[in-house]
This record gives sequence, C-alpha cells and structure tokens, in this order.
Amino acid sequence: MSRDLAVITENEHVLLSALIDNYDGVLSCMSLVRADDFQKESHKRIYSAIVSLFNDDQSIDIDSIKSKLKKPEDRVTLSVISRKNATVNKSSIKLFIESVRKEAQLARIIRAGKKMIDVASAEDASADYALSCAENEIVAVVEDYANAEVVTAETASDEFYDYVEKYKSGKEIVVIDTGIGKLDNLIQGFQPGELIVIMGKTSNGKSLLSFQIALYNAIKNNVGCLLFSMEMNRVVLMSRAFAFMSNMNSNIVRTRDPFDDDTRAKFKESVGDLKKLPLYICDNPMISIHEIQSLAKKVKIKNKNLGLIIVDYIGLVRGDFGGNREQEVASVSRGLKCLAMSLKIPVIGLSQVNRNFSRRSDGSVEIGDARESGSVEQDADTVLATTIQDSELGESVGVKEAVIDVLKQRNGPLGTVKVTHIGRKQMFIDKTLSEYMEES
Repeated sequence: MSRDLAVITENEHVLLSALIDNYDGVLSCMSLVRADDFQKESHKRIYSAIVSLFNDDQSIDIDSIKSKLKKPEDRVTLSVISRKNATVNKSSIKLFIESVRKEAQLARIIRAGKKMIDVASAEDASADYALSCAENEIVAVVEDYANAEVVTAETASDEFYDYVEKYKSGKEIVVIDTGIGKLDNLIQGFQPGELIVIMGKTSNGKSLLSFQIALYNAIKNNVGCLLFSMEMNRVVLMSRAFAFMSNMNSNIVRTRDPFDDDTRAKFKESVGDLKKLPLYICDNPMISIHEIQSLAKKVKIKNKNLGLIIVDYIGLVRGDFGGNREQEVASVSRGLKCLAMSLKIPVIGLSQVNRNFSRRSDGSVEIGDARESGSVEQDADTVLATTIQDSELGESVGVKEAVIDVLKQRNGPLGTVKVTHIGRKQMFIDKTLSEYMEES
C-alpha cells in the first residue's frame, strides 16, 4: 500500500501553521526538522522562510513569511496554511514534528531501496559493490542526523576532558595496551579510531604479536576482539591461544601420542578457559574490504565490548579496482582506517615486507618495506615492525631474541624495543634474551 499523500500534506500543513508566531515552537522544530524533511516543495520553501526569519530575529507573522516567498504558488499555499493557524493546538507541536520526521525517514528508505535496485540491476554490477552500496544507503538513513553533526570547541573540549579523566582513572578502557611494558611506555597504547600496521617478514612474529595483543586484552580486561584471518584457520588460532594461556607444554597437541587421564583432564580444563574468551573469528581466505566492514559493524552491534579488530593480512583482502594492485591495496587500507574511525576502536592490519628487506645488509626494517606501502604507511597512525633474530644463546631451550621497531607514530616518538620470543608459548615477553637466560 502506498503512502497517503493527502494525510502527509495535511500533517505538514498543521506543523507549518503551528510555527506561525510561535518563537518557541520554531526553536524546538529547528533541531529536529530540516527543510528537506517536507515532502512538498512549497512546504520546504515556506519552512526555510520561517527559519530564515527566526535566525534574523524577525517577526514570524504571515506578512513577514509572505515577503520571503518569491513563487505565487508558495503564497497560495501559505494562505491555506494560515487559515488553520487559529484552530491549531500549538502545545501539541511535538506530535506534528514526530509525524513529519517519520514520513521523511520513510521517504528516505524508499529512495534508498530504489537506488539499491538500480545499482544491482546495472549490467556491469558486482555483488560486492551492490552489497556495499546497499549497506551504505541503509547506514545513511539510520545515521542521517548524527553524521551531519558539527560541534563547538566547548563541546569538543568537554569530550577531551572526559576522555582524559577516564584514561587516568583506569575505570574505563579507552586504549588498547600491548601487554609488553617497554612497548606500551613508548606508544602509550592504541587509541580509538587508529589504524595500526604491523609489518614483518614471514614467520617473524607479526601475526604472533597481534594475536598476543588480542589475548592480553581479552583475558585482562574482557575486551572483545574480532579477527579476520586469511592465512590461519580458526583451529590453528585456538591452538596458539592454548599455547599462550596454558601452563601445559603446547607440543602435547602437535604429537599423535594419546593423552593420559591426567593430561586429558588438564587439556579439557584449558579448552574450557578458551571458550570464555571474547574472541570472534572469521577465517574466510577470500574476504573483501566491504565484507570486513559489514561483518565488523554487525559484531559491534551485538557485542558492545568489541574493542579491537585485527586483519591478517592486508595484502590478502580483496578491494576495489581489481585490475590495479596498488589501487586495490589503497582501497583496503583506506577502508580499514574508515572502519576504525566509524566504530571508534583501533584496527590492526598486518603487512608483509617486500623483497628489498632481504637485500639490506643489516637486516633492518624500514617503513617503505611494506608491500604496496604507499597507501598503507599514509593511512596508518602507527607502524610497527617485528623481527625474530637467530642466536645461539637460548637456542637449546627454544627462545630467540626479537626486536619490535616503532617506525611511525603520529603522536609520539619512534624507537626500538628488544624482547624475547618463546616458541613453545607462542609469545613475546618483556625481557631481552640475555635477561631471560640469566633468570632461567
């Protein structure tokens, strides 16, 4: 059934009539209703004239409104509206405001639906692009007023003050720490809305560091983490979580030797602890940036404790501009930054290093070493690089020296942190290799 245009027109007439000579009514209406919310063009122009008079601190009477109207048909409509003025109960203006707002929202939904049909019906339409457009149209309707917000310095300063108070009190988690003391002292945690890139060579700890950050925050602060893993499936990820959390030797799950009763009981207990973690995993190896954005928003709606997103890794995510790899990675990188800002949580994206890394004699990592690095390093707020170094010291007990370099930080210093990689625990610890060996 189509919308009853006669009823919509009548409600708009009543609202406009209630605003005549009603300064308080206009003040209430302006914060909730815009000219574009009216269905009839003449009503839009009449409402704009009323708002203009209000802003100029002029009388909002019939003659003043008429003087603002240029088109004859608008003046005719105003005459019809003015005849209702004496019969309108101006104390009920909120009901008329709600009615006009509701119809405006429904009209936007109808327009959004038509646009979705047009996009999906195009001959060259792709499913990913059509889904992305559909989501954007719906989100635009839902967040129509919020997205247009402009705040004063006073409001922004109040929000800044509240943020610092929460951060200093420790009562509310506003940043994501890594759990590695020396690194946290250097970067002061990951802030809401930030894109963090962790880069490194294969098997050099970038995935390990990101997952350790997720587990640290999940265990210590019950912070939810959404992991998009395109290289490791969910079973492998949970085996890493088992190694990190359990006091048992992680090798017991890698051999085919059967459990004894005591080991089986301990293993079941450890798996029970894993089940309680606020982790959400998607291990689709062919996921697109649009799917990541859509799934992340759905998880955030259902799980208010979601505080971190990890994408492993950027180079495997499908983006726009499929024929141009550099533009495709740029669309993924920008999409992750927009996601972080939209959800107001940090997003960690992993990146492989290019071949130039292996050619450098000292083995050091530079920010330009990230594959297709231009857009990645530009969009990132923080860039870290992990390197696990070979050393005879500790080799016999399965530990190695590792380095975490802070290569970019918008709001802080750069630097290098030396840590120790413990293979059997699948983790970095906040000690140098020599410190670890002296204490062992």
